[in-house]
Amino acid sequence: MCPIAWFEAWNEKRKTMAIDKDLLWRNSENKRSLTPEKCSKEEMHAVMSSSGIDKHSVTTIRKVAISAMQNRNKTKIKIGRWSRHSESADTVRENYDVNNNDSIRKALSECISAGEESKWDVIINDK
Repeated sequence: MCPIAWFEAWNEKRKTMAIDKDLLWRNSENKRSLTPEKCSKEEMHAVMSSSGIDKHSVTTIRKVAISAMQNRNKTKIKIGRWSRHSESADTVRENYDVNNNDSIRKALSECISAGEESKWDVIINDK
């Protein structure tokens, strides 16, 4: 699953462009609405481009999110499950606990809500 929840919070906070949200989350090739479960890397790039984020990759944004969660003292296991950096995360998500990363989602949205957006820009631009 791609990081839709925190991306929506970040994009909502950003508000540099007036965006029709129904159009933003539609795939222009096959004319269907995107869901978090069906969101692929290419679709995420299309969403990012249509909202004006062309210079950063999904990987860079994910790296910044992981760093933010480490700064908020989230456990390595929770971060690994959210970021899908561990193979066991896929097994757990598929067979046992589909929503095992709610605390990470909540913490990421709190980062955005608390005005830490400027810190994210510094981290992204420092690469």
